[in-house]
Amino acid sequence: MISMSTRLSLTSFIFAFFTVAYGQNSRPLNDILNQISTQWKLDSNSCNGYRCSVWKKLLHVKTDYVSKDAILLKLGNPNRIQKLYKGSTNKNYVSYTYYVYKDACPNIDVDGIAIEFVFDELEQFLLEITEVFYCG
Repeated sequence: MISMSTRLSLTSFIFAFFTVAYGQNSRPLNDILNQISTQWKLDSNSCNGYRCSVWKKLLHVKTDYVSKDAILLKLGNPNRIQKLYKGSTNKNYVSYTYYVYKDACPNIDVDGIAIEFVFDELEQFLLEITEVFYCG
């Protein structure tokens, strides 16, 4: 029979192992930005297909400290900047949105996908990177 302390130790070990293993599979945001920067900017109207081929990489990164200025430098100007008021704490946020796919390039028609970088109200800290699906 396994003692309670052994069970707790084993559970802690398994949890720590999977946490570390998952973290090692995520690359730092800055590495991904450096890798995709040039081609991302060339696909600024999202019609060449490059953004569509790499955007999911941005969703699965370690959001190491990367400033708003660094993101703008690497990805160029966003397609949309928006102030948000959301969350359980109802705080203000600022979102920088880049179009990834548009149904009727170069115009925004019916369907599309975008990626959104959400910063705190002062635009100093990147809080999350999310995907946005839009239609009609």
